[in-house]
Amino acid sequence: MTANKPLPNRDPESEHRGLVYIAGPFTFAAQGELASAEERDQHVERAARIAERLRQAGWTPFLPHAHYSAWSAALGGLIFEGRAGHDEVMTQCLRWVAVCDALVRIPGYSPGSDEEAGHATRLGIPVYPASEIDKLTRARNLREEWR
Repeated sequence: MTANKPLPNRDPESEHRGLVYIAGPFTFAAQGELASAEERDQHVERAARIAERLRQAGWTPFLPHAHYSAWSAALGGLIFEGRAGHDEVMTQCLRWVAVCDALVRIPGYSPGSDEEAGHATRLGIPVYPASEIDKLTRARNLREEWR
């Protein structure tokens, strides 16, 4: 966790608890092993359950797993394919990370999630393991959590 820092564009008295980026496995089942369609669906479901817990606690989660997979599926799977597609998604994901107040890292092999968590850390954005999201669901805001 990082040291106290003011949250950009956030009123500390607001009931809005902040923006949370959900990072976790999607593309891979394990190192060197691409996830099957069923495994990708399981990754999305696990991330969605975490996002929902945070949403119910007043946070605004961003779930790239669902965002990009639904976007691509809606267009017949014609976008974000291959290495160039992956690189484009990662560039966009790092932009999303930069505007969030926290990042939750779901365990599992994911070079992309590792890159996202490292980016958050470099920007001073706190990174929480998924096993510690109770800290976020109980805190009124990140200022409270950092006390």
